[in-house]
Amino acid sequence: MTRTVPILRDGMLTYQQQGVAYTVAVGTPAWEHWLLNATMFIVELEQGTFTARKERAGNRRGGWYWRAYHRCEGTLHRSYIGKAEEITLARLRETAALLAAHSQASVDHVALATSEQSPWHQRRTLASRHIAASVRQQVKKHATSRRHHPILLTTKLSLPFMRPQVVVRPRLYARLQEVTRHKLLLISAPAGFGKTTALSAWASAAPSDWLAGEDLSMAQITPQQASIAWLSLDEGDNDPTSFWTYCIAALDTIKQGIGDDALALLASGQAVVLPTMLTVLINALCTLSNDFVLVLDDYHIIETPAIHEALAFLLDHMPAQMHLLIASRLDPPLPLARLRARHDLLELRAADLRFTTEEAADFLRQTMGLALPLEAVAALEARTEGWIAGLQLAALSLQGQEDSASFIATFAGSHRHVLDYLAEEVFARQPEPVQSFLLRTCILERLNGPLCDALSGQSHGQAMLTMLERKNLFIVPLDDQRTWYRYHHLFAGVLRTFAQRVLPARIPALHQQASCWYEHNGLIREAIEHAIASADTERAATLIEQFAGPTIWTYGEMVTLQRWLAPLPEEVVRSRPRLCILRAWIHIYAVGYSPVERDAVQAALDMAEACLQDAQQQLAPDDERLETQTMRGEIAALFSLLFCFRGDFPRMKEPACLALTLLPGEHTTLRCIAARMLCNLYEFYGDTTMIEPAVQELMTISQTAHDVIGKLNALFTVACCQVMRGDLHRAAASHRAALDQAERQLKIVSIASPHSIGLGSILLEWNDLAGAERYLLPGIESLKKRGDPGVLADGYRLLASLRLAQGDIDGTLAAIEEEEQVIQRSHQSLPPMFYTIAAAQRAWLSLTRGDLPAANQWASPYTHILDDDERFTLARSTELTTLAHIYLANNTAEAALQIVTRLLEVAEEMQRVDSIIQLLALQALAFSAQGHKQQAISTLARALVLAEPGGYIRAFVSEGAPMSALLLQVREALQDDEALSIYNVSPTYVQTLLAASRKPALPQATPQKHSASIRSPHKAPRATQALSAREREIVRLMAAGLSDREIAQHLVLAENTVKTYAKRIYAKLDVKNRTQAVTHAVALKIL
Repeated sequence: MTRTVPILRDGMLTYQQQGVAYTVAVGTPAWEHWLLNATMFIVELEQGTFTARKERAGNRRGGWYWRAYHRCEGTLHRSYIGKAEEITLARLRETAALLAAHSQASVDHVALATSEQSPWHQRRTLASRHIAASVRQQVKKHATSRRHHPILLTTKLSLPFMRPQVVVRPRLYARLQEVTRHKLLLISAPAGFGKTTALSAWASAAPSDWLAGEDLSMAQITPQQASIAWLSLDEGDNDPTSFWTYCIAALDTIKQGIGDDALALLASGQAVVLPTMLTVLINALCTLSNDFVLVLDDYHIIETPAIHEALAFLLDHMPAQMHLLIASRLDPPLPLARLRARHDLLELRAADLRFTTEEAADFLRQTMGLALPLEAVAALEARTEGWIAGLQLAALSLQGQEDSASFIATFAGSHRHVLDYLAEEVFARQPEPVQSFLLRTCILERLNGPLCDALSGQSHGQAMLTMLERKNLFIVPLDDQRTWYRYHHLFAGVLRTFAQRVLPARIPALHQQASCWYEHNGLIREAIEHAIASADTERAATLIEQFAGPTIWTYGEMVTLQRWLAPLPEEVVRSRPRLCILRAWIHIYAVGYSPVERDAVQAALDMAEACLQDAQQQLAPDDERLETQTMRGEIAALFSLLFCFRGDFPRMKEPACLALTLLPGEHTTLRCIAARMLCNLYEFYGDTTMIEPAVQELMTISQTAHDVIGKLNALFTVACCQVMRGDLHRAAASHRAALDQAERQLKIVSIASPHSIGLGSILLEWNDLAGAERYLLPGIESLKKRGDPGVLADGYRLLASLRLAQGDIDGTLAAIEEEEQVIQRSHQSLPPMFYTIAAAQRAWLSLTRGDLPAANQWASPYTHILDDDERFTLARSTELTTLAHIYLANNTAEAALQIVTRLLEVAEEMQRVDSIIQLLALQALAFSAQGHKQQAISTLARALVLAEPGGYIRAFVSEGAPMSALLLQVREALQDDEALSIYNVSPTYVQTLLAASRKPALPQATPQKHSASIRSPHKAPRATQALSAREREIVRLMAAGLSDREIAQHLVLAENTVKTYAKRIYAKLDVKNRTQAVTHAVALKIL
């Protein structure tokens, strides 16, 4: 009896025992059991083939292990695989790749000397090696990472297999080759027009192959030099994370590792903006020197707007050597009109794809084995209107027909009519076993022999698939080994319609069998899809719980998760705490990580809270199992995040601390969320005593998880801590280190835009106004696209302070208006204090302009502030110090002193050096206003001692003339040696502050009478000097020809704000339009 050697293909091992064939998946218990008693098996993978043998070490006295053997060109290559427990699919792939590398020269020699298909074979083999290397690299990464990521299907990244009999279409290939002259080549045509076949043939063949039998010169066809990255899309790719993960994997086949940094962003568990991730990817792709093409096949399946928007961003910014080729049944919602206008778009439609009569004849003869007279071919081509799928169905129906002419005359009409008629005709001509096989397996998106056996109840699935391919019955091989197949989409649709009509009661059972097979073989995503299709909601819920918990939410695949949970009955979801938690993630994600209308925010947060409460109720109080404790920790982390989005800071602490107590160390993303919430809380309230351990926890978690974005966030909190302690130099170094890390590791600084804001604020405090603007403006611009609204509001607040320091009152007002708009748009996710801070800024601006009545109007509700202990927190320091300034301006220094003294006690208790410096300076002014000169000097001296190491300047200079007078008194007092030793103040530092007080903010502008002191009210300048610095800048930009929108983008303003400026400029210059304004400005020597 012939012995059958076990063979492993694409992760599935097939072996025989007592005449019965068995199939097991690598990595399952069945595989491990089989491996214990096995001695040899053959491995056939994309990376290569070899024979695995069990051997024994130490002259047969040691332990057993497995070794791989592969013979090439007479040379036997070998490689150690490992012990039985170490043999995984990843290890087998690595071994195959290693052996293939050893025998590369001989393999290439054999490939060049083989059959007439060798050009195609060479190209396909090379692509397979690139794909295998890319996937192997990802497997290595995921094996060493604590995170889990779904295994990628390599068949989606491979060129579809092409039969040798494919019709060569040189004219069409020449059109496709023009892709390298455009950004986008769009192939848009209905189903069945051969889009995928044409693309595969073009991508696989060499130009010399195209010319066979054609009257074309080589000059008419540019040689195919561009590398091809291929991606076959399916329904699961409607999730943005899945879509871009596969796109990056496809591009990885061009150059291994090219998308690593972008993939790290997707896998970070952070709220990553797609344009940010794509910027990182684009920067990496710019390093490639040769042209390359990313092919997206079946793009009509994609319906998610976020993917279309991100792809449009890629089209706008991708490097010149990159080209995109999209095949779709429908025109995608991309900026096609703009691309056409710029000649960046090449389009191929159904008319370009349809067969000519000559091509139809070649197809019928070469592919279908059908020799017809040219007149019959022309009639058939006319009846099908060149529709390739219709032609193939007609050919299948014609096989065995005695009167082909009569048959051709019997059908006509639309593609749908022809499809229905011919498909039924083809189906009816098949033997009953084939019909039964087709009806039972048509529910599958991808097929292999063992899977078909599970559904058909037979054991000849692989043989049946081979026979269907041989008969050209609309089945497409997905790999070189002929392990996986799929039905043509059109034919599958017809078969499913037949199945619903013939055996409707069996369809749910077939889906259930498919689900069980996929689960048994470790393909849980597919198992979930079929469980849902079978309406077995309990099974679907169990599978979702198993799969989605530790993986899907970490990578932001909320679209997929929402699609899975939608069909489940409410009682099923609410009875399972894990599903309640996952549903809460969906609602929180909608608020925090994706654009959502303001009115929908509160509803989403309410639903998330209800889901978390449902989850809590389902957990038994006395259940101490690790799994239960982990879920409690996850619920707590989510509650802290929920309260943060609501701006309910006081309630964040308890759940965040509980999460850090309950969650195991490996749950880094959840622990990072909890630690970040604590840092946000302590930072907001300015509590340096509590924030340091929280920051340390956050840094430790981020480093453990190798989370670049987490590290950047942690560094931001570290820098904020250093600012609170008054250590501005170390804080600036932390911000610069983060910006450098973002540029070095992610090749993009904008992802660290909070650090740009932070560094800008420090430079502003150091009175480096130009440096502050250099960091604040880009940081604000990046945050406007999609960032933390709280940091963006802070950015505009700092910009307002900068404009005020520059003497630009209108610019200050414009920045405050922008700040208020950000707060208004994000009011549900920002604490109420943001409103009061912005309002206090307006009051401070009124004070600096000498408009005391307006400032008093803002202060009027604070009459009983001293009786409200809860208001005396550092989170309210901006409004309280503004109130103190107003009291000073109203000559009620005692009230100002009481406010400052109360707030100073809080700052000293929390060791907030930055606040202590500011409050001591204000307290000194209050003492001075009361006439307590000595107390004022000693208080200011204490502030100066604390401020000098950090280099504080604006904290004193912004107080205006009263502070300058007090600094002069300190300088005079320091001339006494005894006073110098008592106060311990550096005379040099005092002189630096006095010099900064006298230095004009904008030397190039006409001096303005704006002062930070309320005692110097703002007066309007003369007509020829009426333009502020900001207005002058806008006039210069007008003269340069910029539109209002372009000016707004350049100056980081709203377009309406620019229009308001323009109206003021026209009024001041007494003109009516831009041209007159520019002309008048030149005449007045303003320009």
